[in-house]
Amino acid sequence: RHMYWGMGQRILQAARFVEQHPQLFGTFITNFSCGPDSFIIGYFRDIMGRKPSLTLELDNHTADAGLETRIEAFLDIVSAYRKLFAEKKVFKTKGTFIPARTTLDNGIPTVITGSGEVVAMTDSRVELLLPSMGRLATESLAAVFRGSGINAIAHPPSDEGVLKLGRANTLCKECLPLILTTGTLLNHLKNQTQADTVLVYFMPTSSGPCRFGQYRIFMEDLIRKKEIPNVAIFSLTSVNAYAGMGNNFQLKLWWGIVVSDVMEDIRSMILANAVDTEAGIKVFDDAWDSIIGKLEIGDFSRLETQLEKTARRIRRIPMKLPPEAVPAISLVGEIFVRRDALSRQYLTEQLAEKGFATRCSPEHVKDGEAEIHSKKAHHGPIPKTYPIETGRHRSAGFSADRYSLHCKKRRALCISKPDR
Repeated sequence: RHMYWGMGQRILQAARFVEQHPQLFGTFITNFSCGPDSFIIGYFRDIMGRKPSLTLELDNHTADAGLETRIEAFLDIVSAYRKLFAEKKVFKTKGTFIPARTTLDNGIPTVITGSGEVVAMTDSRVELLLPSMGRLATESLAAVFRGSGINAIAHPPSDEGVLKLGRANTLCKECLPLILTTGTLLNHLKNQTQADTVLVYFMPTSSGPCRFGQYRIFMEDLIRKKEIPNVAIFSLTSVNAYAGMGNNFQLKLWWGIVVSDVMEDIRSMILANAVDTEAGIKVFDDAWDSIIGKLEIGDFSRLETQLEKTARRIRRIPMKLPPEAVPAISLVGEIFVRRDALSRQYLTEQLAEKGFATRCSPEHVKDGEAEIHSKKAHHGPIPKTYPIETGRHRSAGFSADRYSLHCKKRRALCISKPDR
């Protein structure tokens, strides 16, 4: 099931053998804060089912006495289990729940419900939910999906309630994005009002080595364990550059990502440098709504025209200083954490209050590539920036002033002095 770690494959293979053997009981020995094990432990326990198993998490501070106590307790549980098994009081239960699933044939996505009904993704009953990875990026991707006839909605940015809900339904050893996206799905289901809705949760995937490729598997297991009807996972994969719905759709997704990257930096500049921040953000939000409308239409010439109008509107926002005089802080790190407001603890807003504009590493650049990409994309001398990092990935500070040269309207979107 999409297990791309070699050791993970061996562990799960051994777990299946142990689960089937009446004389064997599994012990999973892991290291503290091991990334792959944060998912593999859950898979291991799922395979064991009702059969007792032991998990020992070790580091150089682990006391022998604690380990011995846990091992002794485990042996007592195994002894009791074997007695019950000999008396034929242990039964394996076979679930009858059939979860919904999605298929993607020739770029056309469909949903197969638990009852076996095949429903087009464009059906009015189907709702495609996108978890938030930054408000602008998520809203732009939802607009592109709507332009293809799919009823896509962007979940609002995560809050403490979503985080708590995610923690309650994970081991809390997984990476933060997995916890937040789990909470997002369950939060949406809790507030869902239409009983006949077929919900499709958008969860891209990859083939490792990052844990991100396990998110889809985790979500499918969650739906199965909780027996949530009419909820399916829809994935596009990095293996083919997320082009599963065709090159035309992929290109439009790219428009949305690049534009949202640029607009995110513009928003940061307004927060830090506008004479009237509230009025400036209102202009920004109105302009962003217009851009979303053009992304839904899916016509690049109309999008270009709207971007030119947006540039003219934003250029008229009164600024305290010329943008090039505003001190900038580069925000780099794990791709989800650096974009999600809760994950980065609202750093953009906090720094703006102190007069700093935040240059967040672009959405289309992954963690370790961020600094290299920025230096390649920057033409001319690199202005002074201040390093700041998010997540567990360390990276030096850099200027992302002109990272989006892929977008031909990048210069038009830059904030400059008002027209005289």
